[in-house]
Amino acid sequence: MTKPHSSFYTAKKNPPVQYTKSYSKTYGTAWNAAANKEPKYTSDIRINHGKITPLTEKGKGVELSTEALDLAQNILCRTRPSKDVRTHAFVKEYIVPAVEQSKHVAYTRTDAYGNFEVVIKHDKAFPTTMFTAHVDTVLPATDKARYQEVMYDATAQMFFKTDGRCLGADDGTGIALMLHMIKSGTPGLYVFFHDEECGRIGSSAYMAEVKSHKKHAIHHVTKCVSFDRKGDTDIITMQSGRTCASDAFASALSTQLHDVSELKYTASPNGSYTDSYTFIDMIPECTNLSVGYKYQHGPSEEQHIPTFDAMIKALPFIDWEKLPAERDPKKPEPKASFGGYGGYAYDLGARSDDLYEYDYIDEYCELVPLEDMEAFASYDVKVDDMSAFITLYPNLVARVLVEMGHDIDDLEDAVRALFPKIK
Repeated sequence: MTKPHSSFYTAKKNPPVQYTKSYSKTYGTAWNAAANKEPKYTSDIRINHGKITPLTEKGKGVELSTEALDLAQNILCRTRPSKDVRTHAFVKEYIVPAVEQSKHVAYTRTDAYGNFEVVIKHDKAFPTTMFTAHVDTVLPATDKARYQEVMYDATAQMFFKTDGRCLGADDGTGIALMLHMIKSGTPGLYVFFHDEECGRIGSSAYMAEVKSHKKHAIHHVTKCVSFDRKGDTDIITMQSGRTCASDAFASALSTQLHDVSELKYTASPNGSYTDSYTFIDMIPECTNLSVGYKYQHGPSEEQHIPTFDAMIKALPFIDWEKLPAERDPKKPEPKASFGGYGGYAYDLGARSDDLYEYDYIDEYCELVPLEDMEAFASYDVKVDDMSAFITLYPNLVARVLVEMGHDIDDLEDAVRALFPKIK
């Protein structure tokens, strides 16, 4: 990586951007910057856990689907932090009763960690597809609210937030999709995992518990599908630089989605990781599907409702049992790094030329006028020391961030929150 522009550290006459004390203390500078921006969307409807209130004339005439309203009122309106009793209560008070209403369920089980497992058999046989969503969201431990408001823009057809918290569509949307598939009787092993956001702790505990139980349903599984990806086009084939799903699997799933809907999904190697990654050395096909949210983990998070509604209609009609399983999970892969944002690398501390293809700090400085970077414009010895350390050990720092539960999207959201003009 080349040396950053000297102007990046040039002291300015103007003071740094100031943020409200409460938000800075609770959420940090990046979240606060986004929270103080002008709203991107119009609040036509305000949705609480028990009430829907039109706020504009347009809002009075809006008709949301039953599934979208359920997503908003019963999932997004509930705060669900990692490692928190509120999240365990959410599973017991909402997910478990919703599953018990389905006549298709063969059995359910809660494991020692609290992960909730559901099995719907295929012609009385164990299913070959596992579906996952995680029940926790990114929320500071200092935020003790149990419920929150969700806004809806009728023109953009978007759920969003205005109070500085993240929306929770990551992964509330995945929860809603799986509950609908269970209600529809789609065969599968469904697992609602805890604590994905802090390092896939729930799915790792589940894996440790079931892998030695030879009669467990997971030993019949050849495909693991997580509903935990931003956007509306991705069938993830690589996570953290490792191949997790074959092109044949992605192509077959893409074809089926296109046949039953207008959804245009394609294979993407740009995955960070989610719970399906936990099973990459056991299950042949481990993917992650886009579900329509963007800017997750921060106050700018949003959920596109047409994408959600299209997924709700399409997923029960996919013939999951017929999808191919061609990847060999036991076949070792060569150590490698992957690009896109500078890449993860497996040789900790080693430097790879692939990581320095782009000088991202230079690129950002060229894209964003210095007056729009006031929060970072003044010289800071702590920032300089941190920059020097990262330059010396980029792969090590990347690995530490990943193991702490952060991913590329977190960093991208923080940069965009501070520097909105970055595309």
